[in-house]
Order: sequence, then C-alpha cells, then structure tokens
Amino acid sequence: MAPTRTHVTGGVDTHRDFHVSAALDHLGGVLGTLPFPTTPAGYRALLAWLSGFGAIVSVGAEGTGSYGAALAQYLSTRDVTVFEVGRPNRQVRRRHGKTAWSLRARRSGSAPTTTPWPQCSACPCASSPSASRVLEDQKATVTARMRRLTTALAPELVAKTDVGPDTATTLLITAGDNPERLGHEKSFAALVGAAPIPVNSGQTQGRVRLNRGGDRDANSALWRIAIVRMATDQDTRDYVAKRQSEGKTKSEAIRCLNRYIAREVYNALPFQAIA
Repeated sequence: MAPTRTHVTGGVDTHRDFHVSAALDHLGGVLGTLPFPTTPAGYRALLAWLSGFGAIVSVGAEGTGSYGAALAQYLSTRDVTVFEVGRPNRQVRRRHGKTAWSLRARRSGSAPTTTPWPQCSACPCASSPSASRVLEDQKATVTARMRRLTTALAPELVAKTDVGPDTATTLLITAGDNPERLGHEKSFAALVGAAPIPVNSGQTQGRVRLNRGGDRDANSALWRIAIVRMATDQDTRDYVAKRQSEGKTKSEAIRCLNRYIAREVYNALPFQAIA
C-alpha cells in the first residue's frame, strides 16, 4: 500500500523584499520555516518548498491586500486556497509570539485559519546578515520618508526639542483622525491621554493619577519625548526636579511633563492642513 501524503498548511509572514513561510502538518506540528524573495522565482520556490512536505490544504497570509497581494494571486492561480490572516492580539504576541498563538488557535478551533507564524528567534531570517541589512535599509528608508513628510507638513512640530519623525508621525496621525478634538488644547490633552485625573481622596489632596484613556500610541509618543528630554535637556531636568521638590513622585512629575508637552504639541500642529 502506498503511504498517505501528509496534509500541509502553509503560513506566510509578508514583507516588502522577502516573505517568511512556515509549514504545519495535520497535527499542528511545525515542519519548517524559510524566507523567500518577493519575486516570481521566489513564489515558485515557496510553493515547491511547501509541496515538498505533502499535499497543501491551504495557505494563510498576512497582508494579502498589500505586501502579500502578488503571492496570494500567484497561489490562487495554482489552485491553492489562500486565506487572509489578521494579526493576533498584541499582548498575546508579546507573551507568546505568533507561532504559539496560531498553534493554540488551531488546536482550540478558535480561529478561522490554521496558519503558523514563526517567532523571530526561530526564524532563519533572524540570523541572516543579508536579511538584517534589508531590514536596516527599510528602516532607514521609512525614517527618511517620515522626516521629509513631517517636515513639509508640520515644520513647527518637528522643530520642537526631541520630536523625531516617528513621534511626529504618530501625533499627526492622531490629530488628523480626530479633528473634532482640536478645538482646545485641553481637549487635545484628553485625546492623547495627558489630561490630569485628580485622585479622589482626602489624604491625597492635589495629586493626580495615571490617565489610562486617550489614544495610547499618541500617549506613548509623548512619553518617549519626555524620557529623551529628561536625559538630554537641562531645562526638563530642572522642571522635573522642581515638581519633585513640591512633593510629587517621579511618575507624577513625568505626567505633569507629558501635559506640558501635549500643550506644546497642540500649539505646533498644522491646523489648516489637518482641517
């Protein structure tokens, strides 16, 4: 009797210059992972590599409308069923990585796809010097583009101390997505999670607690600006020291600093461009 071919499910983590593919057997075991260039030859090699493990049941790919579009079209023309795979919850990915999430989803039946996603530490591209150079080049290209765009759109904002292209981009996106919140700097402060929230206790008069609301990406951008200023700007260090001398903890002083930076960012926004 001829041996039965293994049923294989493929997964692809898509990028601009290369895709990382993984193969899973019918029990959810990872058969292998391998990167392939985003070229017609690379697509053929990816399909041949997956086929080498057995009969392909389906392939899940992240970003079939962007970086994975050409691959998805190629696989579809070869009668391979392709699924769009959404990214797992950020907290789950941070704790367990993409592979662990997808394997648990497969075994529990909680996800519509069965796509494995390789962790960076186990991915062949992580130790590849050429792949590392590609990622560094991509990072430099994206950073240069963000700097050019943010400087053209919001020169006053990027001129502020320690406001880099990444933090400026994040803050501009938040402002652009919420024009109705730009009527007053207090409203903007609430939008970016920098508005003070009083601690309602007779023992903590005048103190404020952490604001967990607002856009967390924008709040993180404010926090990064504050931390860098505390390390490099003497005026900022003096401000924090003054707040601490008033009886505030360091965390409370940083919240006050974030509120100050939020006001500074608001006054530097390009309102005409956003509107």
